Amino acid sequence: MEDKIKYEKHWLKLLVEGDEKAYKRLFDLYYSSLVMFAAKYLRDTDLAEDLVQDVIYDFWKQRQHLSELSSLKSWLYISVRNRCINYLEHDKVKKKYLQLNGEAEADFFLSQIIEEEVYLALKQAIDILPPKIRTIFYLILERKTNAEIASLLGITEEAVKAYRKRGMKMLRIRLSNFWILALLIF
Repeated sequence: MEDKIKYEKHWLKLLVEGDEKAYKRLFDLYYSSLVMFAAKYLRDTDLAEDLVQDVIYDFWKQRQHLSELSSLKSWLYISVRNRCINYLEHDKVKKKYLQLNGEAEADFFLSQIIEEEVYLALKQAIDILPPKIRTIFYLILERKTNAEIASLLGITEEAVKAYRKRGMKMLRIRLSNFWILALLIF
């Protein structure tokens, strides 16, 4: 047992000093068992292989800071376990975000379709209004105020309100399916 500890310390010393043969031996000795260990967490062998390669490579990059390790094997297994847990947590958050984002996109797309259909029905109904009322409603669709419409048409604001009120009654009849939505637009 004591010889094994001395050997591991010697081997760790070689790794810390940058001995590439020792690094290859580390890879050959632990890679397969670490992949099987990671695959139990991830349920994906390809992903487990990538993750283990990353852990071993990270060890190599940090080797100067790891000279005081008591057990290289323990460090590798703990690092792989932690990396798996972090991956799974990140993946869970990512999937939840994508699901919520997908639902939001679907809702947005559906609302866009409904809005376009309502707008098209509204424009068709406006097209058959009497000319003066039709003009006022097209100006309303352009987001003009009653004062701006009155100024453009040379009539009073009260006249604009009266035409608007008459037009709304006509639109309610023509847009019996859409009149509530049409009111929301105005």
